[in-house]
Amino acid sequence: MRLDDYIRRGVLFRSALCLAAVVCAVQAADGPAPSAWNDGCSLQSLHNADSLIQSFKSKAKNLGKDGKLRILIIGDSLSDGGYHWSHYFRKNLQDAYGMGGFGTIVAGWGKGGAAGWLWDDKKDFACEAAGVWRDSFGGQGDAWPYLGWNGRFVCTDSPAAEWKLEAPGSRFTVVYSMGAFKRFTGTWQETRCAGFAAALDADARKIEPAAADQTLDMGLLKFEAPDGKHTLKINAIHDGTFFFHGVLAENSAPGVVLYNISHGGWWAHDFILRQPGWEKILTEMNPDYTIIFLSKPESGGTGSPTQTNRNLEFELLTQRVKAALPQTQLLFFQNWSPRDGISRPDLQTCKDRIAWFEANHYPYLDLYAGLNSAKMKELGWYADNIHLAQPGGKGIGDGISRLFLP
Repeated sequence: MRLDDYIRRGVLFRSALCLAAVVCAVQAADGPAPSAWNDGCSLQSLHNADSLIQSFKSKAKNLGKDGKLRILIIGDSLSDGGYHWSHYFRKNLQDAYGMGGFGTIVAGWGKGGAAGWLWDDKKDFACEAAGVWRDSFGGQGDAWPYLGWNGRFVCTDSPAAEWKLEAPGSRFTVVYSMGAFKRFTGTWQETRCAGFAAALDADARKIEPAAADQTLDMGLLKFEAPDGKHTLKINAIHDGTFFFHGVLAENSAPGVVLYNISHGGWWAHDFILRQPGWEKILTEMNPDYTIIFLSKPESGGTGSPTQTNRNLEFELLTQRVKAALPQTQLLFFQNWSPRDGISRPDLQTCKDRIAWFEANHYPYLDLYAGLNSAKMKELGWYADNIHLAQPGGKGIGDGISRLFLP
């Protein structure tokens, strides 16, 4: 054999080894990870949604110079609690289509820094509160202001209280309560919303306290600045109690913004009955797509005693969202099965809800049929009988994301 044959054969052999290594690496990367999705993917669980997915991908690929694709999630603890799927959903979409902004920054996070694992206080944003703040006023009776995007807020009547946010962005909207109302603290007490000072860097504003007869409503204080790192401060509380809900934050750069207003423990009727200023918040968020994922079964509790429609609250919530956001496209989620099995009444509600989706031709993702609860348990996806541990949040979040990725 000639020397050049040896050389050629050696080169071919090394090339074959390199090719084999690449193939193995690709197979390892693309090989199916352990999953609780039936058939290995979420696509089989999606119904009536071809048009929605097509419009989503078309819009996401053509956002333009400063365009946004806004998504709103209305849900409960399965979308709000620790290691929820929505964190991975948001991150995957923003990695693919651009970071359009932080969306909802909840006021209560300012009491202990950023929201832990959900946001990084060094890479993303940091918020802190000084002085005396109280959580949500919920301990003072059932006549407190059910306002904000999901009822979660903080309040103070201390002139020394301050809330500070350091975050990149270009548009910051402070959400607060304004007006006057009665609350029950053993006796009925008149309460009016305080005035306060707010500043984004050097742009300082002053809000006057409510008049005694002013109707309770939402307040939106808007700041705009060039893209970059900014400091927002709220302080100088005076003449009343300041009810602070949080900040809506967006960048000027194109990308996805996820507004998550899910609230642990909430049912559809909480969003129907307890949010007099809710439409103003929905309009301000202005989502292109709205995901409704409320997992608790309801039995027509807001109707008459003879009401047997178990979807009544769901239907009323949908009507309210559509009235406030006629341009948004709705996508419903049907919940996965509890770890230890679903009760007969809950299963019936599941069937009723899917029948309602189908009757109205609503797009929906059937997580009950799409996920194998036994496999979820085996893989450690459950934190308890229904909520997710970190692997479950990632497994479900990644699976849902794939429906929307390029």
